[in-house]
Amino acid sequence: MRVVRLLSALLLLVAPGCGADGSGNGHSGTTMQDEGLRLCPGEYLTGLGNVWRGHDPYALETRDLPCLAGNGRLDGYYIGSIDTSENEEAQADDHRFLYEVGDPRLDEVEAYYVITHMANWIAASLEQAGISGSVLPLLRSDEVHLDYGKYEVASKQLCYSLNMGMQGLHRAVLNVDVLTHEFGHHVVFSLNRQIGNSMLHEGLADYMAAAFTRDSAIEPSESPAFDRDVDNDRSAPGDVITREEYCQTLLDNMEQAGIEEAYPGLHEQFEACLEESPADLARPEGHWAGMILSGALWDLRRQLGEAILHPTLFRALHSREAEDTGALLDSLIEADAALHDGTNAQALANAFARHGIDQDLGLGFPELPYSACP
Repeated sequence: MRVVRLLSALLLLVAPGCGADGSGNGHSGTTMQDEGLRLCPGEYLTGLGNVWRGHDPYALETRDLPCLAGNGRLDGYYIGSIDTSENEEAQADDHRFLYEVGDPRLDEVEAYYVITHMANWIAASLEQAGISGSVLPLLRSDEVHLDYGKYEVASKQLCYSLNMGMQGLHRAVLNVDVLTHEFGHHVVFSLNRQIGNSMLHEGLADYMAAAFTRDSAIEPSESPAFDRDVDNDRSAPGDVITREEYCQTLLDNMEQAGIEEAYPGLHEQFEACLEESPADLARPEGHWAGMILSGALWDLRRQLGEAILHPTLFRALHSREAEDTGALLDSLIEADAALHDGTNAQALANAFARHGIDQDLGLGFPELPYSACP
């Protein structure tokens, strides 16, 4: 079981795609945020479904599934459709989606549950920050499409699409860290469509996943060598990891785990990674470099609390124009002045200074929209 779980994590780690990422189920103490604000009160039906909430993956809980469309399928807000690799959709005529561990439809129910509640959780902070307009409708949109028919993991937020390829890998339950990280990309895009994939995007996605699960570890596998932890003292520029260092580390870790012979194709992928152009190998690896920013945000979460930090963070991201999106600290200080009379400006500056973050967060501004959307 351990080898299979590690394989699935490694496949997620090296998968291509905008904002691609892989992470695991979290520590045994992980628990997702409780239900709160509803984006669709009274508009949609509520069903029941078995979900895993981050303790024993075989001890499922029966939870409310809000925002169902009313036709017995999981296709309300946030989800255009979810198909298993066998193309058998989760359905329930009586709105009871009580699938057991081992049933591939269980992952669909969990995905629906996690995305629904993460969107509700984010929406509470958006309202506190005074953010309205296009952001909340995008968070609610049924254009957000989760496709379980592929192995790769790609978050194409510009296409309103999450492709989560975890079916066919024989996982027992949904990889919650992957799903919440990728939806984090969608939230950032909802707040500011000019922010390209970067250290900023990856760090924010990691932070939102960790805050939602209340577990600082973004775990790709059971092996600690693959973890990303937002509770860290990493700082720039010394802890900015290049793609070459990243690929070599993953290759070494795979060999140390003794699984390269069992999965030669995957091992070849890591080796091929090291044959990329010198320019590509010298680029910062966004997920690991992003831990510098997520570390600063986790420090601020601990110091200020989510009720202060999150409205400030989301207002800061939402307020920037394309030409000055990189000035995140300045944006945070401006947002704090508007929301909290500037009482947290020094704490914000200190957290950034501790992690060596200047104003250059490696931003890029992508073409809108993608040249080809699914």
